[in-house]
Amino acid sequence: MTDHTDNALSTLGLREYLAALEGKPASQYQVIDKPISPDWMTTAVVTGLAKKLRSPVIRFEQVDGSPYPMVTNVCASLNQRFVDAAAANIHGVVVSGDVAPIAQCSDRFKTFSLRQLPQLKYSHAQTEPYITSAIVVGRDPDSGAHNLSYHRLMIMDDQRAAIYMTPNGHLDQIWHNFSALGKPTPLAAVIGTHPVWCYAALIAGPLELEDYDVVSGVLDAPLALTSSTIDAELLVPAYAEMILEGHIQPSETASEGPFGEFLGYVADKAERPVIEFTQVRHREAPIYQDIVAGQVEHLTMSSISLRARLHRDYFRDNPAVVEFFLPAPMTIFLKIDQTLQPGFDAQAMMDRLLENEAYLKQAYCFDADIDLRKQASVQTAIACFAQPAADVRIFENQDGNGVDPSETDGRTSKISVDARSKVPPTRSELPDAVMASFDLNEWIRK
Repeated sequence: MTDHTDNALSTLGLREYLAALEGKPASQYQVIDKPISPDWMTTAVVTGLAKKLRSPVIRFEQVDGSPYPMVTNVCASLNQRFVDAAAANIHGVVVSGDVAPIAQCSDRFKTFSLRQLPQLKYSHAQTEPYITSAIVVGRDPDSGAHNLSYHRLMIMDDQRAAIYMTPNGHLDQIWHNFSALGKPTPLAAVIGTHPVWCYAALIAGPLELEDYDVVSGVLDAPLALTSSTIDAELLVPAYAEMILEGHIQPSETASEGPFGEFLGYVADKAERPVIEFTQVRHREAPIYQDIVAGQVEHLTMSSISLRARLHRDYFRDNPAVVEFFLPAPMTIFLKIDQTLQPGFDAQAMMDRLLENEAYLKQAYCFDADIDLRKQASVQTAIACFAQPAADVRIFENQDGNGVDPSETDGRTSKISVDARSKVPPTRSELPDAVMASFDLNEWIRK
């Protein structure tokens, strides 16, 4: 990162995106002026629209108990690819505090409280309010790279929140790296961002990859950053709506949950690390951004980012994988054309996917003539071309992802199925000469 003061950097933020929506039809942008309860009612609005196959950006002007207007569904209608963003070689740049809009208002948690935020509930099982839209920024003490990732935060009191981190995920690794040094982990919870770089924050690479460079690549312009108030080396987005800054202590935990996750099932209570927030910064009249768990926005974000990352890390350099499809949670279908890449090892590819990807549990590969989106085509291939004793592999005692309800003590098993024809089958078809000269109209009445 370098200091930068000219006008060549990206100044896109949430409010700039919302300003572009003004005057759009209700199918794209809904503004609800009357007061609404954060206890399940905002979720009911999103769910009701989804049942009508509608997913507009929704702005709630008055959420009971909070002074902040709130938007949700911001990312639900975007469908862009970010495969090459990491290779764009565009770096974020640091601007001074007097230039950064996020520095317009600053306060300590002695006067600001997490209870001032909308106290949102999303499912019948939930007992405590959650923040779901925060992009958590951490910095690896070893590589110095920033990591951006979404994590659910359960509000505990005025300044503490329990955080769920994917086991062995990047933020979890950063926390363990700081804890090994005997230090608390500085981080920032960023709320209210432009939807394009919301997606970019989900495209993980190696821990040493600078995620701000990925965001800049997506925006095709340097992302404006400024220094955190709690750690000079921790950089935060200059055009966010609100940033909560604090530390995760090495050993403090609290009971977090239950929470309805994106799979549609409730994650039970478990001991999780605790963030103690000490500082808040925000723009003038900040807009609070929400993501309703398990609804269109959440699922769209997960699917698009996972597809982009899988293409970048596994398939871009393997032309034998002519198509891949994510038909259901934790499941991937691969269409293989071996003639395009002689020697390609499809089983090794499935092994890599299941070993490295916490949110993949089942992998299937098929011949190039199989329609991955037609259940009958897929099931026929599995039934006719896969011998369970030879073509099904079970991977036991793997790291889980923490949201799969079938896991036991954070462990899971995974499965791969090779449903390709091992000996080219002879399809039952009429001779070509017969079909070429056949006219059905000669044989049936009209």
